[in-house]
Amino acid sequence: MKKEWKEEVLSEIRIELEAMERLGEEPKDIAELERLTIAMSQKAGKKAFESWMQARAQGTIFSP
Repeated sequence: MKKEWKEEVLSEIRIELEAMERLGEEPKDIAELERLTIAMSQKAGKKAFESWMQARAQGTIFSP
């Protein structure tokens, strides 16, 4: 199985957070920070699962 899938997911998250920082889109209060954290966690979880499944499929050999 391809091992780079974890680094790809983390890189995408880092890029998104850095873009938000450059745009000045910091949370205004704790409630907004909580919503942002939950949304990012859900997105990261979905992306990690998709990347893992893709890497797993690439490492699988099917024979008739």
